[in-house]
Amino acid sequence: MQHLIDALEKSDVKITFGIQSNQIKRIEEERERWNNIEIDMEENVDMIYNVHFWEKLGKEFAWDPFTLSLHYFEHLNDVFNINESNKELAKIQNKYQG
Repeated sequence: MQHLIDALEKSDVKITFGIQSNQIKRIEEERERWNNIEIDMEENVDMIYNVHFWEKLGKEFAWDPFTLSLHYFEHLNDVFNINESNKELAKIQNKYQG
């Protein structure tokens, strides 16, 4: 095992854990691109619910597609929770300032 660690250190390979901001940006670019394609459907379809979307990006990032989608949905959930918390904080501030 130590020889693998030594080889990684010598190769200057960057190891990261979790989804990175550049990957989030790329996912959102691809999502926007696919969601703006005109199709003959009555409803708009958000591509983040399509397995092929995640398979494509999984290959691009060398990630398991399911794992990538889970990490992205966790990111969306975090963003939503922050936004909702900020709304609640604003309501409380307005109550005491008004």
